[in-house]
Amino acid sequence: MSRDIIMESLRGFMRDGISRAVLNVVDDEGNMQRVQISLLEDEVIDDVERFQDYGFTSVPEEGAEATVVFVGADRSHPIVVVADDRRVRKKGMKPGEVAVYHKNGDFIHLKNGNEIEVKTKTFNVNCTTATIAAESEVMLDSPLVTLTGRQQTTGEKSGGGASTFVGGLENTGGEVISNGISLEHHTHPGDSGGTTGEPG
Repeated sequence: MSRDIIMESLRGFMRDGISRAVLNVVDDEGNMQRVQISLLEDEVIDDVERFQDYGFTSVPEEGAEATVVFVGADRSHPIVVVADDRRVRKKGMKPGEVAVYHKNGDFIHLKNGNEIEVKTKTFNVNCTTATIAAESEVMLDSPLVTLTGRQQTTGEKSGGGASTFVGGLENTGGEVISNGISLEHHTHPGDSGGTTGEPG
């Protein structure tokens, strides 16, 4: 086979085997996600399989862009291998960084320097056992942090304001209020009338 024939076959594959597309409809109900795509010159193809990386899945919105590969350069056998949406992509990241993001602005950002930033309005953690091991600090920046069940702390507790707990608590240091009663600033009825002093 001559070099010219090989090059022409290669050009034909590049021309017919790979294409850009726009996603019109996404069906996420089956074992493999299927999409409807629009190609150049108003070519519309239904029921196209969209391959995704194991452990990661998403449902792009209408108008997202995709790269389509036609297996064996056969236009009747397309598969979507990459999909992206330039309208909502998280921007301004540094080399080496990784993020999972949502169109509403939520994200999990793995930054350089062993730092992870999470941004959302409501953050729910449902697990049997969770372990957070940080070398220096764990910071929760929220108007309200709600803990259900029994809480146990070891080590020193400090803060600028009172903490309110309902239910059992083991705690060291700081001002703690349980069921409306301060564990540090409270009194008891005396044996001979009156009240006792606050705990020493």
